[in-house]
Formats: sequence, structure tokens, C-alpha cells
Amino acid sequence: GVSLGPAQAVSLRHQVVTGINCARGHFNNPNALYCGICGLAMVQNSVIAVEGRRPPLGVLLLDDGTAYSLDGDYILGRGPDTAEDVASGRARPLTVDDGSGRISRVHARVTLNAWDVVITDLGSHNGTTVFNPRDTSWRTLGANESVVLQPGGRLVVGQRTFEFQSIQR
Repeated sequence: GVSLGPAQAVSLRHQVVTGINCARGHFNNPNALYCGICGLAMVQNSVIAVEGRRPPLGVLLLDDGTAYSLDGDYILGRGPDTAEDVASGRARPLTVDDGSGRISRVHARVTLNAWDVVITDLGSHNGTTVFNPRDTSWRTLGANESVVLQPGGRLVVGQRTFEFQSIQR
């Protein structure tokens, strides 16, 4: 068998979530209206919750076109390698800088919680700002404050913008 290092073992353990299968057996978010794989409508006579390995929830698309797969947790910042969660393998570093000095070394965390993408400001000096599709204005998170980033939602650290593009239908 293949031996996993601690980081991969932690990563895989956190990917087991509760979901539902479409009529063709594809694993989906329990709230999905259509299968994220085949597009089949999820109108079934009986919906049975099952445990399974969560598929990537989409990508975080940086303003320069770089896409980061939402298949695990990230620490965003100028020097995210210094974060304890990165050193322990609980999260991957996502280095982002804008040259302005407004992005903290360890600025924000992206956590996958079941089928949600959660943004948490990690006590950054200049804050983390979020705008979700149904919001009427941008929201600046306080230290250690979290918010669910919805598909189409935007996240700003310093002068850099990410957009959450979901691959779930």
C-alpha cells in the first residue's frame, strides 16, 4: 500500500462528509438540485444521506487568473509558511502579496467545513473584506471573525481580490 505523510492523512480524514448520491451514484452536496458530475436532477423518491469523500468545492480565482482548487484548507498571507496550521499540515500556504504592505504574513484562513467555504480573518492588521452575491455592501471581518463565502462571492486581502467559483451545480 501507499504510505501517507501526516499532512495527507489529515487532509484525507477531513474530506469525509455527509452527502447524497444521484440516481447514477455520483456523490453530491445534500442541498444540490442537480448532480455536480452528470447534471441529473436530484428529485428522487427517497433521499438517503451517505458518507463519502468530498469532491473539490470549486476554485478560488485570484485577480491575475491563478486558480486554487478548493480541495483543502489554506492560510492566505504574505508569509503563510510561518502559520502553525501550515507547519502541522492542517492547511496549505497560499502566498499573496500586493506590494503595498497591507497584507499580513498570516492574514486569513480558508476552511472547508462540510460543503461550505469559510473565510476567517486571522487578526490581520488591515482586515479581510468579503462580498457575497446577496449582500448589499462589502463586509470587513474583525479578528477571528468567520463568514461563509458563497459561490460567486469575493474576498479581498490588501489590494488583491479572489472569487469563489463553485463547480457544484
